[in-house]
Amino acid sequence: MPGRRRASAAASAITATAYIVLAAAPILVVAVVCIMGSRPAQALPSYARQTGQECAACHNGFPELTPYGRDFKLNGYVWSGGASGPSYAENIPPISAIVLPTFTNVRKGVDGGLVPGFGYNNDFAFNGALYYAGKIFDDLGAFAQVSYNNVSNRIAWNNIDIRYAKPSELLDRGTVFGVSANNNPTVNDVWNSTPAWGYPYVSSPLAPSPGSMTLIDGVFSQQVVGLNPYAPSEGS
Repeated sequence: MPGRRRASAAASAITATAYIVLAAAPILVVAVVCIMGSRPAQALPSYARQTGQECAACHNGFPELTPYGRDFKLNGYVWSGGASGPSYAENIPPISAIVLPTFTNVRKGVDGGLVPGFGYNNDFAFNGALYYAGKIFDDLGAFAQVSYNNVSNRIAWNNIDIRYAKPSELLDRGTVFGVSANNNPTVNDVWNSTPAWGYPYVSSPLAPSPGSMTLIDGVFSQQVVGLNPYAPSEGS
């Protein structure tokens, strides 16, 4: 019996150590990347590549937009400033990707697992997304996201905002005649301050979520299609 208890204690210690190492690994990887490859922060790389701007040009505390960022969005995501880096970068499609491993710990484990196929606590999961973000043709651009996570184990459309915008004049004032086709009632907000852009921007697919919410707060996300015309005047 004493030998069995010692073996059980040793196994528990090994399991605890494994959890600590696995939890620390992503932090160490991020630290190494930051130390070895640090550079000015950017928003979606495809937007930065297209405009030649850093993230601070468009964002004043992610995801809120600066005046330049709002104008960029109103003008259909098509502004360019010359691709920074090698000349071949100009021919790269405006595609970006993100990979987000997550680790979820809850105060009390859930019998039967946090979700089917996962343990009752201390689980790792994986999120990934592919973006088409930038110019399609003259006056036509997009922000389009396709997402995947290994909890639902499926690929699905996320937020999409496709814009056609034409700079013009109205009553001797500069304006933009545009239209947004989107699949989320608040994703077309030019301040990026509405529920589609609300906190938390990214979360674990295993983490508990609120049981109820208002209709505008994500209930219609990716369930509807909207067509929103606009014509803001200069200085508005």
